[in-house]
Amino acid sequence: MQEGKVIYSTLPGAGGEYMNRRIKGLITFIIMLCITLAITLSSFIIDYREYLGLKRDGWEKSGLKEQGMDLGLVYSAGEYLADESNACSLIVARHGKIVYERYYKGNWSNYNNIYGITKCVVAALIGAALQQGYIKDVNQPFGEVIGCCQDPGKNRGREITVKHLLTMTSGFTDKEYNEFSFNYTTEQRQKNIKHVELMEGVRAFIGSIEAEERFENCSTSYDFLSWAITGTTGTSANKFAYENIFMKLGISKKLYRWNGKDKGYSSGSGGIYMRPRDMAKLGQLYLDKGVWKGKQLLPLKWVEESTKVQVRFDNGEDAGFGYGWRITEKLGHKVFYAAGRGGQAIYVIPDLDIVVVHTIVSRSVDEPETGMIKDILSEYIIPAVKDVN
Repeated sequence: MQEGKVIYSTLPGAGGEYMNRRIKGLITFIIMLCITLAITLSSFIIDYREYLGLKRDGWEKSGLKEQGMDLGLVYSAGEYLADESNACSLIVARHGKIVYERYYKGNWSNYNNIYGITKCVVAALIGAALQQGYIKDVNQPFGEVIGCCQDPGKNRGREITVKHLLTMTSGFTDKEYNEFSFNYTTEQRQKNIKHVELMEGVRAFIGSIEAEERFENCSTSYDFLSWAITGTTGTSANKFAYENIFMKLGISKKLYRWNGKDKGYSSGSGGIYMRPRDMAKLGQLYLDKGVWKGKQLLPLKWVEESTKVQVRFDNGEDAGFGYGWRITEKLGHKVFYAAGRGGQAIYVIPDLDIVVVHTIVSRSVDEPETGMIKDILSEYIIPAVKDVN
């Protein structure tokens, strides 16, 4: 036997088995420690990336108390929404800073289908197109905008203008004319586009109807406006939006998606997927009269015209419709808002300097917009403001 050296046996026997168990236990411990460290490091990297993403998206954060709002009431609004199983997010911004932000599903990086809120984006693009001279003015006949100069004597009614489409007073409805809408199913839309060659069909259609001054919620109007953007600028509404608005708001191409790419056109009636934080930027842009971070992105006059009543509603609590925005009043305060199917909403309260964003998972494509967020404004958000005389 060799002396002066201890050899640990791996042969069967009490001592050997004991040492084997110790070695296996040590190896298992090391493996588990490595896994734990890897998970911790991964979580740190994700948190750090999230921190960087939040720091770089253009929003500043502040406390509710610092911005003159009651913490208890705003938190109660968040709890109120927590009882709604399909709620996704609630954001409150005041004085240009996010003061409350809560996510019920996912996190800040998730984007939602904003449905009809797409209309306020298209309306903004019309404002940009007017500023750049692509469109003369809102009273320009739409047929002229898309290159259809018809004989006025052959028109059986008043010519449909850009303003008629913006205010949805064109005299037609989605139900009657949805073959031209991007809301049509993919198969039907593709068949329709091949059949009418798109613009030729639109031109013939426009000349066959009579404009009215009565509001009719018609999504197709904004599909037509999207086509006008493409026809006058030579680029899709999606690309025009990115170059003139989204990029300047710090919304990268990776942070939103816009459906409807048939022949280069973007859906004007819906189909934008966007983060709640970026929805809030749209509200803040209009709250600040077209200015973001000191730069005038939209003409002041256009923002003012867009957010005042252009056509009044016959009934309901809302006063009327502007250009892509609805106008109402809550507790004596003017409110303008953009709403999408299922409860997506951007609310702006100008005299309180507040923007509120709410998103929800729509349970059905046929589900109407909910009034839940309006309740939150009246019961929690507006009463939470403490620094108003």
